[in-house]
Amino acid sequence: MIPVGFGKTSTISAEKLDLLKEALMWANQMTSCGYVVGTTMSLADIDFMSTVSTLEACNFIDLSPYKNLQRWTVRMKEQIPGYETNCGQGARQFGEWFNASYDPTTVINVDKQ
Repeated sequence: MIPVGFGKTSTISAEKLDLLKEALMWANQMTSCGYVVGTTMSLADIDFMSTVSTLEACNFIDLSPYKNLQRWTVRMKEQIPGYETNCGQGARQFGEWFNASYDPTTVINVDKQ
């Protein structure tokens, strides 16, 4: 995502998208018990939420197939104190920065090859 944000490219390769999808599959499994580690919120959840919030804000990959991750995200937004101020706003700003250089039509064409 950083090369796109800095304008070095406007695309994300199919290979990198496939690797991200694999990581999201693992994250989906990891959050199946409700939290990243264990049965209560920990620093790991707060840290990981910053990454997931950024992915949501950039909106270049469909997160809907990852149902456990989606439920976890909703729960974290409710449970992390000051989430909107401490994470949500920054994630949206990052998403705006990323999307200023991103060309989603190119990624779609790459995926179809």
